[in-house]
Amino acid sequence: LVHSFFDSRISATMLAELKQRDVFVIPTMTVYEAAVRGSSAQQILLQYPDLSLSQAAKAALAGAKNPRIPAHLYQNLIDNSRAMHQAGIRLLAGTDAPNAGTYHGLSMVLEVALLQEAGLTFFDALHAATAAPAKAFDLPQRGRIAVGYRADFLLLPALSQATDLLQAKVYKNGWAVKLSKSPPQRAAVSAGALA
Repeated sequence: LVHSFFDSRISATMLAELKQRDVFVIPTMTVYEAAVRGSSAQQILLQYPDLSLSQAAKAALAGAKNPRIPAHLYQNLIDNSRAMHQAGIRLLAGTDAPNAGTYHGLSMVLEVALLQEAGLTFFDALHAATAAPAKAFDLPQRGRIAVGYRADFLLLPALSQATDLLQAKVYKNGWAVKLSKSPPQRAAVSAGALA
């Protein structure tokens, strides 16, 4: 299920059905948070003023100015996500960018933080954004660091909260991805896969 429901609290019957059928859910809390509170992106931008974001990115993140969803319904989304996680239902991270109040990249950091707000540990939320989607969608050679897998990964200086992802070094096919114009640095890979 993509986009979790929030019109009411999840029932025990629904939890049991989702668990029995091994359904995964992508709550996409970021897009709803932007429509209700709209504060998470702004807090990160204020906390990290040196982020290399374009004017278009900043405008997109500021795009959800008026609440379009009542706050109590957003609380249902948090509570439902928490209940699904506690019931052992797989939650995956997704943002629905580029809707108003979201932007590719930064919104995934927010989604990890919101998954933590819903009760996932940082590592569970990070797993929901990395290896869990690769497994759920049966994506070959992705989702973990292993011989023969694609060399797409993050290097993090610290691992405790979602904003640590803002300090990550990103590698795609073994090449460091940089916003600057300096030449990319190559990791020890063979043809874009770990050797």
